[in-house]
This record gives sequence, C-alpha cells and structure tokens, in this order.
Amino acid sequence: MIFLSTLSLINFLFLYNLDTTYTYYSLTTRFWEIGIGVIAYLLTSTKFVIKEIYQKLLLIILIFSLLIIFFIPLSFGRILTIKAVLITSLFLFVVDRENNQFGIFKNKIFIKLGIASYSLYIWHWPILSISKWTIGINLYTLPFQIILILFISYLSHNYIEIPVRKRLKTHSHDLLFLLTSFLSLIGIVIASNYKGANNLFIGKRRKPQIYLYKNWLVEDCGSSRSGQNLKFNFSKCEFEGNKNFDQLNKKLFIYGDSYVKNIIPNFIDNTKNFKFSKYSGFYSNGCLPSKAISYTTEKKIGYCSELFKKYLNYFNKRSDENDYLMIVMNYNFFSQKLFGNHKLFTNREKKLSNQEAFDLFQKEILSLSNELSTNKKHLIVVSPIPILNMDPQKCNQFFSKQNKDCLRILDVKNRELIKINEKMAAFSKNKFTYLDTYQSINKMIYQYQDELGKIYQNKDHLTPFGASLLSDQLKSKL
Repeated sequence: MIFLSTLSLINFLFLYNLDTTYTYYSLTTRFWEIGIGVIAYLLTSTKFVIKEIYQKLLLIILIFSLLIIFFIPLSFGRILTIKAVLITSLFLFVVDRENNQFGIFKNKIFIKLGIASYSLYIWHWPILSISKWTIGINLYTLPFQIILILFISYLSHNYIEIPVRKRLKTHSHDLLFLLTSFLSLIGIVIASNYKGANNLFIGKRRKPQIYLYKNWLVEDCGSSRSGQNLKFNFSKCEFEGNKNFDQLNKKLFIYGDSYVKNIIPNFIDNTKNFKFSKYSGFYSNGCLPSKAISYTTEKKIGYCSELFKKYLNYFNKRSDENDYLMIVMNYNFFSQKLFGNHKLFTNREKKLSNQEAFDLFQKEILSLSNELSTNKKHLIVVSPIPILNMDPQKCNQFFSKQNKDCLRILDVKNRELIKINEKMAAFSKNKFTYLDTYQSINKMIYQYQDELGKIYQNKDHLTPFGASLLSDQLKSKL
C-alpha cells in the first residue's frame, strides 16, 4: 500500500500543472489519497499511545488547519490537496474511538453521515452541477439542494448500496454475474459506436469549433509555459499573403500567447484585404511576450523569455524595412481583481507584483518599439478583449436561461481591464501602434448577445467567426 501510494503521489505531483483535469479524474493520480487514509486506519490498531492532553491539542490544531484550507486560493491547489489528505489522515490516527472525551464523534448524526459518506460523495456532485446551470446555487436554493442530496443519498445507501454489499458477501457468484453484465454493456456501447448515446443529449448540442488553418502549421507553431523545447523552426510558421503585393515585399510577424488565434484567422482567410506578401505566426500559451519577465508558474522559469528572445532573433534576420511585428497577448495577469496581491511574475532577481510587472512590461515594449523604429520597422500591440461572466456555450442551453450566472454578460473584472487598456492606449501615443480591439468586441457582444457562442468559444477567447469580425479594423490600421 505504501509503495502504490508513493507512486500515485509522484504521478500526482508531476502531472498536476501539466493537466489538472486529468489529475483530478484519473485513478492513478488519486489513489494515494485513499492509500494514505488506509494506512492511517491500519496504524490505529497499533499499540502506539498518545497522551490525552497531546491528543486534544493535536485535534484542535488539525481542525483549525482544516478550516484554514477553505480560505486559501485555488491557485495553490496542489499544496491544498496534499494538506487536506494529510490532515484528514492524521485526524483518523489521533482520534481515540474508545475515549469518551471525544464523544462528539460518537454522535448518531455524525456516525450516520460517516456510514453514508460514499453515497453523499457520489450524489452531491451531479446535483450541484445540474443546479449550477439551471436554478443556480445561492442562499435561497442551498437548503433545498442539501435536503435533496441527503434524501437521494439515503435512498441510494439503504436500497442500493447495502443490499448489493450483502448479496456480494453471501453470493460470490453474483459478483461474476455483475462483472460479466458490466463488460457486456461496455461491449454493446462500443459495438453501437455510441450512436444511441447521441439521443440522450439534453439541450442544444454545441457545434465543434473546427477551424482549418490552411497554410499555417498550428501544431508546429506553438508552445506553452509548461514547455521546455526551444528548438523551433520558425520558418515553418510562415505562410503566403497577397500575391498582388509581392513587389512591396512587406511582411507581418505575429507573436503572443493563445490570443494569437484571435487574430491570425483574418490574415489566412482575408489575404486580399491586406498588403502583406508574407506572414509568420507563433503562439505560446500562457506566456508573456517579454525578455525580462517570467511567470512563477512556468515549468522552467525563464522558458517563455528565452522563447521570445529566439523569435525576436528570427524576426530580426527575416524582416526588412517597413515590416511589422505584432504582439498579441492576454493582459488578465496584470489585473489586481483577478489575481489579487499574488506575485505571479519574476525578473529572476525578485518576485514582482502585478503593477511592477506591468510597468516593466511597458518599458520593455517602448524599448522594443525604439529598436524597431531605428531599423525602419513597425511595432503593433493588440489590446485585451472583454471577459465574459458566463460560459457562452453552456449558457446557450434552454435550461440555463434563468440562471443568475448567465444573466450578466460581462464579468465585473472588466473594469480593471478597461483601465489597463486605457493606460496602454495613452502610453502608445507617438511611440507605437496600439490596436484597441476591446471596444470593437464590446460592441459585438451586445450585437450577438443572444448567440454569444458564435463569437466566443469560451469566456475569453474568440471563435474564428468572432475573429473575422475584426477584419475591417485591422485593415484600417495596417
């Protein structure tokens, strides 16, 4: 058990930042939680004795530590998970079930909740998930939701879990029957190629946002803050522009984070609208286009900076006079509302606050602009885009129309993004071209408010169609 739990914990620690969703749902990355609980329970049968006064003190510390977890931001999820499991396991080990001093844990209500805990665990999630996207979860609905969870868990525990457990104890052949039935059911589903499952979908099915990038090799032209590879062939990321302007030999180089995909479809689909003979585009998800600033959450601190330096070297070699470098990025990490006082940035010498990082970024952009101007080249910096309060795909469903989370379109955090946008616009005057897409997209949001799924694929990324609506504004600036 110790060996398997250790392997699972290593798996959890390694994969958490790479793929949080997989880490949450996979048995291989969650087994250590069960294993540590089992080990703690087995240790309670040992003759190791803790003095009563220390026992009480430890219990108070553990309960207090457990309560603190609820007030720590989710950005520390990996540490919080380990802390919660260890505290709970120590709790099992410390509590002496034979000692009347801890009679509160012998209360009938606590005992019944503990016995039915598996059913409570199974049913709380679907009930809260369905509630979130129908009637919502608030002070008025929560009492009814708790009662519903308790009621369904009671039925499940008493009329499914207990009877099945008893039958498995007395009729071992029933286990084989259940296993065979389960495997047969899986075989039937696979054989039917899931066609029947499509009829079970409730609501409006989301149309896949498939976009073919034609001549742009999107797989070879991207990375992320969890990456380590710096050996990219950026020339593979070039694609042809308007052949009518080949004699001008004017090129546009686009670099940034995932927001590059909010812009680049315009130049792929509407090459005739622009006077560029060639394009180049590269993105690095979750990376800041900066030579000096790094995110503290990068797998290898400084990776994003090194990647940006390499792209700038490539740009300097491949570009000529009158060529353009376009910086596209997400400004959300500079927001105090979104990330509070957490120091998410570093310049390798010290950690930086949001404001310190923003000030340093502006200085770096100005320096880059001056460098390009000296060589008769041009810098364009693209603004942030509005953040939606709701998921446009989920709120597009008929059963979500009255959900309070779907009634407000824009997130309140946009107030700070507007300030950041205004600061960047004012800072750019007579220095470099600032493409303010924020206001344009804001108008689009209210124009398409009944079908936001057309222009937004999630809360802060545009669909290819949404990106195409920026074409006229891009044409006027370029």
